[in-house]
Amino acid sequence: MASTWGRSRTLRAGTEIPLSRTAVPAEPDELLRSLQNYLGGLDTKTVTAFVENAAQILQGNGENLNRLIQGAAGVVSTLASKRNDLASLVVELNKLTLALGSRQQKVAQLITAYNQVAGTLTSNRSAVEGTVSGLNSASLQLASLLIEHRAALTTDIATLATTGRTLDKNVNRLALTTRWAADLFAGASRAVDFTHNWLRLNNQGQPLAMLILQRLEERLMELCAEAGVPSCTTSQYWASHVPSLFCFQPPCKAGKGSGANQLAAALNGIPQLKNQVQQQDQQNGGSGSTQDAVQQLFNKLPGFGGTS
Repeated sequence: MASTWGRSRTLRAGTEIPLSRTAVPAEPDELLRSLQNYLGGLDTKTVTAFVENAAQILQGNGENLNRLIQGAAGVVSTLASKRNDLASLVVELNKLTLALGSRQQKVAQLITAYNQVAGTLTSNRSAVEGTVSGLNSASLQLASLLIEHRAALTTDIATLATTGRTLDKNVNRLALTTRWAADLFAGASRAVDFTHNWLRLNNQGQPLAMLILQRLEERLMELCAEAGVPSCTTSQYWASHVPSLFCFQPPCKAGKGSGANQLAAALNGIPQLKNQVQQQDQQNGGSGSTQDAVQQLFNKLPGFGGTS
């Protein structure tokens, strides 16, 4: 077996030619007979008219025909050089067509949804145009506002950036500060009595309680001096008569009853002070008794009289 187009290689002994590489050769007699049948079936008048019309059309257009042929040759050459890409494109188009063919219902739903959206936009065209116009106007106003305050915005943005960096560097400290501040205010809420507008003294009020008692003792001695009763103008008098309140250095005499009862008994033993205290209590809307006046005094002092 020899090649019909020149040089060829000889097959090795035992080589088999597959059927896919074989073909039935065309017989010249069959080709001539088919050509004769085809040409014989043509209408001579039609062929003549076709040739005459073609001659008239091409008359004077030889150069254009040559350019057309050259361009077609270039296109065919380009397509031939891109035959692999065209083959891949055809394959991918075939895959796409098959995929769409298997999803006709979903494609139909997509087209229907798109049609509905398009219909909605069309029916609300005025509103959409108004929205677009409003957004355009707002953009123009915002742009003019930004341009007008560009310098101030630059400064503010720089300051904000600096603040952000500072907060980022001290975020842990801020977290601790917030935590301790919460504890501080929680403690303050327990230490303040907003109903009576005073601090809850509790144990931390002991030094203050001592100062209050000392100031009360001094006031009682002043009243004795004003009333002309020198016997009660000394601290020893009040320490012996009201030891529960005014005995600051032991040993202290044992008193009867509570500190309020001891103070009321001591005031009752001094007629000038007793009358003055009863009159003051009546002016304040009280019953006019020394015991009630003393109890009201202790009720107003935080840490005494059972109120804290």
